[in-house]
Amino acid sequence: MRVLYIEDNPANLAFVERVLQMSGDDLSSYADAESALDGENLDAFDLIITDIHLGEGVMDGLDFTELLRRHGVNTPIIALTAYDFQEYEQRSFAVGSDLYMVKPISPQMLLDLLDQFRPATDD
Repeated sequence: MRVLYIEDNPANLAFVERVLQMSGDDLSSYADAESALDGENLDAFDLIITDIHLGEGVMDGLDFTELLRRHGVNTPIIALTAYDFQEYEQRSFAVGSDLYMVKPISPQMLLDLLDQFRPATDD
């Protein structure tokens, strides 16, 4: 599975990188939304995970999600955030997130999450 992760915190990025190595999935990561928009064909991913607060970038993760949805990107998007506030969760779903998860999460939770969104394979 190809996963795009937008995250400005190096520790969080390292955690997700380790878990995806364990699962055998491919990860492309960016510290800000603008770099991801410039660097990738976003339709090529099976899953997009984005932090909500993205440091110095112009766009936060919710702006990024909203922009993708407005441009017809249907890839599942997960908001993975430290913001445990109902208003962020509501806005996340309003802009088109498929799931809202509050950090911290365990490796097993992330593996289960990946399996939940893993595309079906033809056996």
